[in-house]
Amino acid sequence: MLRRGVGAATQSDEKHALVVIARCVAILTPVFGLTWGFGLGTTVSHDFGIHVVFALLNSLQ
Repeated sequence: MLRRGVGAATQSDEKHALVVIARCVAILTPVFGLTWGFGLGTTVSHDFGIHVVFALLNSLQ
């Protein structure tokens, strides 16, 4: 009942799922890292633009 199926189609599906997950991680990691970079920038600089960019990127999380 809870066994994985055996065969090439199942292995192909698992590879596809891993590729999709890796692609999502590769896209989201820089976005979230960039957000925290702007967050640190808000503590150093009092520029209104940096605060706006940080707020916009942080709202995507």
